[in-house]
Amino acid sequence: MLGPARGQVAWLDLVAPRPTPLTQLVQPAYAADVAGAPGVPFAVASIVGGLSTAARALGGDLVLFDLQSATSRPLLSRQSEAESLDLPALWPDGSGVLYQRSNLQAAIQMPGQAQPQYRSRIEQGDPDGQASQPLLDDARYPGPAPDGSRFAFVRSTGRGAGIFVHSLADGSDAELVPAGQFLALAYPRFSPDGQQLAFAAVSRLAPIGRGASPLLGGWLTIRVAEAHGFPWEIWLVDADGANLRQLPDVLDDDPSVTWSPNGGQLLIYGGWGSFLVDLSNDETTTLPYVAGYGSVAWLSD
Repeated sequence: MLGPARGQVAWLDLVAPRPTPLTQLVQPAYAADVAGAPGVPFAVASIVGGLSTAARALGGDLVLFDLQSATSRPLLSRQSEAESLDLPALWPDGSGVLYQRSNLQAAIQMPGQAQPQYRSRIEQGDPDGQASQPLLDDARYPGPAPDGSRFAFVRSTGRGAGIFVHSLADGSDAELVPAGQFLALAYPRFSPDGQQLAFAAVSRLAPIGRGASPLLGGWLTIRVAEAHGFPWEIWLVDADGANLRQLPDVLDDDPSVTWSPNGGQLLIYGGWGSFLVDLSNDETTTLPYVAGYGSVAWLSD
């Protein structure tokens, strides 16, 4: 597993408490999100820092990591302190990098999140860093489909945030999870076969499992005090919008999600630790020592 841990891009071992860093970033710079795909020999990370040594505003730039040599090089850089390049995601064949360009001067109020969201658009860049192009305005959290024909994203509307799917063939947007059904949404990710999506959400209802306990009030009171915002849940939905369901017994602090290469498991990575879910029976293993913030990549051995 490759992801951000303790401010660095690092290999995450699910059976050991210590990540193995690939970078030696010095604060205030830190790794925010890491993207990779099984069989692709490189990964891309958003590295947050100042635009110059004298800069006060922090924003993200994209850096490419060669996974065989453990070397890195700049991929795409922002042009001003008013913007940030965030949330990279790879097409499964490695042919391109989706990311969001955020306007740091246009904040969006999002319930459940202490960290502000910004007006963003989704763009696509080449792995060589030579070309990039805007794809979609008013969109964030890109999640490419395995067949390369579309990508999922989050958009805020007058009714609230929803999950949509954008078709590259005709440029249409289909609503997958209706806007306003959840207080907040993040990290929509297609399963390897393209039949389902997993995503993180702050629900308007009591969570399933631990939330059904009479101890809900006390448990959440403690957790919210320790968290960045409200506890997040993890949900699954079919690629056509049917069969929306919550994974029970999973609440975390600002989590991301990633599928195993065979689609049989789901890893939830967040500030309270990680959860490994067997999707055949929803059996959940808690990994409290694997904790952090940002997207992670489950790569093949």
